[in-house]
Amino acid sequence: MLNALRELDLTDNEAAVYAHLLRLGKATAYDVVRATGLHRNSTYTALQNLTRKKYITLTQSNRRAYFQALNPRRLLTMAQTHLDKVRELVPQLEKLALARATEIVVHEGEREWRDFWLNAVKHSPKGTINYVMPSISHGWWDLMGRDVNTFIKYQVANKIKLQMIVFTKSKIELENLRKLPKLNEYRYIKRDFNPTGNFAIWGDICYVQSLEQLPVLIEIHNQVIWQVFKQHFDLLWSIGKPVRP
Repeated sequence: MLNALRELDLTDNEAAVYAHLLRLGKATAYDVVRATGLHRNSTYTALQNLTRKKYITLTQSNRRAYFQALNPRRLLTMAQTHLDKVRELVPQLEKLALARATEIVVHEGEREWRDFWLNAVKHSPKGTINYVMPSISHGWWDLMGRDVNTFIKYQVANKIKLQMIVFTKSKIELENLRKLPKLNEYRYIKRDFNPTGNFAIWGDICYVQSLEQLPVLIEIHNQVIWQVFKQHFDLLWSIGKPVRP
């Protein structure tokens, strides 16, 4: 029983004092000290805390202080009240989280564009899954140039997985799928054009990019937009057909 009382946010001393008060009924602090065997100061501290937490009551009679444990069923009421308060608080906390200011970072030019990808793959938590819709195929590989080898090295080291919607089955991406099947997963949706831009999710970042003329990548930190992007990706993913290497 004492272990169960400790799970109700009571200390060892508080649990012992409360359990003995249930047996004693109305008792003085001295009675509790004798029953529990605790040091007097420890007993007084436990009695004060239990009174504050409303597990017991304190009354005066003939200039003596008496403590009495409240009906144990009161614990159910206290737990329900606590749960009701939590239920009221959670929606407010969620609104605060969603209302955080949106952070937008623009990466413009080839060097900044490549640095974004290298930093993202290098610093992502191990096992991060990223969602791309659609792949821009040769455009991405061409702009990465020799840095693509560094990108793949970090991808393998951090076990970063890419899930991509593809409109074409390019040789370079099929080769990458063949070499790293556990880290790359594609789904094919047939379209008659090669996109020069896309939008995607990388970890907790949303981004939109265009490779027309000067490469531009817009990095967005916003949980609501993240959810919108993910819903769109999930829809396309459900439509696409798995690509085999």
